[in-house]
Amino acid sequence: MQQQLRTLLQAANLRPEEVKIYLLLLKFQKTTIAKLTEKSSMASIMVYRTLKRLHKRGLVEEGNLNNKTNYYKPLSLDALITQIETERRKLTYLKMSLKNLEFLLPFMDGDNPSGEVQEQIIIKEGVDAFKREYLKFPNICKDEYLHIGSMDNLWETAGLTAECGEERNFIRKRMRKGIYARVLNPYSEVMDDIKKRDTLEKRTTRIKSKLPIMNNYLAIAESESTLFICDKKNPQAIVIKQPDLLALQKSEFSALWKGKA
Repeated sequence: MQQQLRTLLQAANLRPEEVKIYLLLLKFQKTTIAKLTEKSSMASIMVYRTLKRLHKRGLVEEGNLNNKTNYYKPLSLDALITQIETERRKLTYLKMSLKNLEFLLPFMDGDNPSGEVQEQIIIKEGVDAFKREYLKFPNICKDEYLHIGSMDNLWETAGLTAECGEERNFIRKRMRKGIYARVLNPYSEVMDDIKKRDTLEKRTTRIKSKLPIMNNYLAIAESESTLFICDKKNPQAIVIKQPDLLALQKSEFSALWKGKA
């Protein structure tokens, strides 16, 4: 049992000396640096530093005996489990982010001939940036606004709805500028209702059962596009100004619109 616990603690990135001291604490339940030094065969300063690291991890509680001697007792592994879960979630988000960016890698060379950095692909994180990048589209479109993916997921991630003031203002701005919208969206009851208002709102909505972007949302204007990663815990807006990639996105949208992709 002790060997199994030792292996698990090491797998959780505890140092060998941390494992040794923590196991001794589990054995004695409540003890002092002097006793830990004796039983561990470690220098007292090393025991002290190890206890401080374990305390920082939430695995050790420190108290005082008669206002003279400090004692240490082990806490449950809940704190360590929580820490491991947090790290696991961070790695999951990182994995998702890298997967979302994989198709951009060939375009990530931002150096131009003059040596100046061109910010042609910009990654913005957080719900505020996510929402701001979406709501700016009526201002940057000139003639046409293209959309592919889940409008429902975008609204949910940004904290918007089809009928909220910001979304209605989005549509009014687009219509005042004479910007027509073409929409490719997976089926939902909300989008089915929106499709009925297409003529009034200068839009054509096509509901598709299969799209290359189903859960996220890609918005395309004349000079840039934005891929919205609709993850409520880690929303990202990937702004794309790279001409070749933008042209490829427009070409793929056109093929899908014509039913050729």
